[in-house]
Amino acid sequence: MSNQSVKASKLNIPVYDQPPAPEVTFSKDELRSRLSRLEFQVTQSKSTEKAFSGHYLYTKDNGEFKCIVCGNLLFTTDKKFDSGTGWPSFTNVAGQTSAIALADFSYGTVRTEVACRKCGAHLGHIFDDGPQESEGGTGLRPQPWLLRAATSSKGSSAPVFTERPAPKVTFPEEELRKRLTKEQYYVTQEKGTERAFTGQYVKVKDNGDFNCVVCGNLLFTAEKKFESGTGWPSFTDVAKENSAVRIVDDSHGMERTEVACGQCGAHLGHVFDDGPRHDTGLRYCINSASLKFETKPKKK
Repeated sequence: MSNQSVKASKLNIPVYDQPPAPEVTFSKDELRSRLSRLEFQVTQSKSTEKAFSGHYLYTKDNGEFKCIVCGNLLFTTDKKFDSGTGWPSFTNVAGQTSAIALADFSYGTVRTEVACRKCGAHLGHIFDDGPQESEGGTGLRPQPWLLRAATSSKGSSAPVFTERPAPKVTFPEEELRKRLTKEQYYVTQEKGTERAFTGQYVKVKDNGDFNCVVCGNLLFTAEKKFESGTGWPSFTDVAKENSAVRIVDDSHGMERTEVACGQCGAHLGHVFDDGPRHDTGLRYCINSASLKFETKPKKK
């Protein structure tokens, strides 16, 4: 075992000469359908993204970094530091079940690869030029190429749940099918998604409120709406606390965060952490079919 690999044991993660069998597996067809080309190349083919091009290089928001393939917790922002190398760098992993270290003999040299302990996805490599123990570090620098950040609830007033909470108001299915359009029912009751750039409110810039199309609950305001270029109405935050709830969504073999109405539980869309950094850093990606817009005069 290499000297690098021995040093990796300081991270409290297991060190292997040969990769162990992953705890969870996914078919290549599934991964190719839900990962971008770069994400697939990095995690499955052990490629490296270009230096200074990664989305999370400068991220300083409080939160967690999870495996983009399986959602396993890998790193936390309190262990992140600026190494100046052009890739996200950490002094340690989040926990003993986060990652594994593997001896890497490719390219005619010995390095220590870092892989997700749960699914075996390639993350990056470990180097021994990190902050020393006297500086609060381990002396090592785990350097992952691609991650998925799961920003903490800090910055948004919408509460986060791991299971869908009971709705405060309910409506009979027959009633909803009568008063909602086919698409509104599909989106809000069956967790469907309207096609990008087809929604009624994508380009709306008028002042006003966006209410739940099912129960009328105030969800978002125009002042929090911004142009994300994604094809769906996007907001940096909800209108008020409990306007909506965030629910961990692990369907389709990956972990996302669903957004639902805080009153009736109607599905609205999903929230992502690639929103404006000067605000919450979040992007509430919402289906127009779940909304009803009420115009209001601008405040003088």
